[in-house]
Amino acid sequence: MKSFLIQEIQFSSVSKSVRCCGILNMGNLSLSTSLRIDFGQLNVLLNKISRTTDSDQLYACLKEEVTEEGTYYSMNLESQEIVPIALGELNQETHYGLRISA
Repeated sequence: MKSFLIQEIQFSSVSKSVRCCGILNMGNLSLSTSLRIDFGQLNVLLNKISRTTDSDQLYACLKEEVTEEGTYYSMNLESQEIVPIALGELNQETHYGLRISA
């Protein structure tokens, strides 16, 4: 089973996708990766995380940066005790674009 331990979430008002950074676990293999999801999947993801983590603590991690191009948001979740999430739980029909971080 593939699971993903989320460490950071990044999104903006000018993009249709969300970047999630973390550790992908596949059996005995663990990779630092990022994956792109849409805002519907972000909603599912945040709902799953908020079941095990206090919502106030979760949203306290949200940082906002306003630029001429738009508003950028990031959530650093490394200090939170986030449970790894099975990739299939986000959306059964989506193929994830995974990228190994250097």
